[in-house]
Amino acid sequence: MCHKILYVENEIVTSVECTELLSKQEEADTNMFLQAKHAADKGYDSIVIKSSDTDVEVLTCYFQNCISSNTIILTGTSSKCRLLNEQSMCAKLGENVCRALPGFHAFTGCDSVSALSGKGKSKAFGVFTRSVEFSEGLSSLGETFEEVGEDLSKTLEWFLCAIYGYEINNIDELRFKMFCNAKNIHCHLLPRTKDAMLKHMKRANFQAKIWKSALEHNTVPSPNNHGWIVKNDLISINWLDQPPALDALSILISCSCIAGCAHKRCSCVRQGLSCTDSCKCSNACSNKDYQIVDVANDDDEDDGDDDNSVDAGDETDDDSMD
Repeated sequence: MCHKILYVENEIVTSVECTELLSKQEEADTNMFLQAKHAADKGYDSIVIKSSDTDVEVLTCYFQNCISSNTIILTGTSSKCRLLNEQSMCAKLGENVCRALPGFHAFTGCDSVSALSGKGKSKAFGVFTRSVEFSEGLSSLGETFEEVGEDLSKTLEWFLCAIYGYEINNIDELRFKMFCNAKNIHCHLLPRTKDAMLKHMKRANFQAKIWKSALEHNTVPSPNNHGWIVKNDLISINWLDQPPALDALSILISCSCIAGCAHKRCSCVRQGLSCTDSCKCSNACSNKDYQIVDVANDDDEDDGDDDNSVDAGDETDDDSMD
């Protein structure tokens, strides 16, 4: 809750609640823009925002047209700082890019949404600024807390494929091509499955909408079913509902550990799989979910069972002949 100080008669100082600064936002990154707009509406020509957070720089570009004052960001450290003139920066980027920045930043990874493994923002930024379709799609991300529409999800899927350097628009097809073309590729370098991608879109859309609502007084809904799971007041990420690959593909992963497969240096442990007969690890392996049995004893017991079954059949035949 914010207050403003007033001077009244007889030089008495008092404070009153500033209702126009009431906000449902929890983060200072978004609250400061409501403060900046309030200062601009009161007639201040320039506003300095001190922050080294990427979220703040992104939102400053996005809200530049909503805040009439010249906004300057003071960033860096106490020994080495610099001033960023947002009006000049926005003029270079262009209005379309500035409008798409919150969606772009959320989709490619921020504090609350996971990044794309092995693909940085520089590569993704170059892809989206060269395409009008991608720019319009990312601008639409975060317009509402509702589900991401089918058309938007297709555009973002196409954008994700383009980040990996393929001119296709099916993320599962891209995973298959990368898996087949690479001789030895780590699973974490593959693009996410379509199931995981759709949940990633939900989280990015939810976060982008929170950012875009910084100047509003609306209540933020629960993140449950927006790519997260809320249970007993604890939030966890809902990564996917379907397995990332067919069970049969897990046998293609093997290891040759010597030290017992107890750490993530083991490729099987790193992928969350148990070691199998195709692995060349030692007998000291602690990552197997089955026990080694005495095959010789089993064969002897099986032979005995076979003899009994034959005898039973012979007795039945003899009885029937009698």
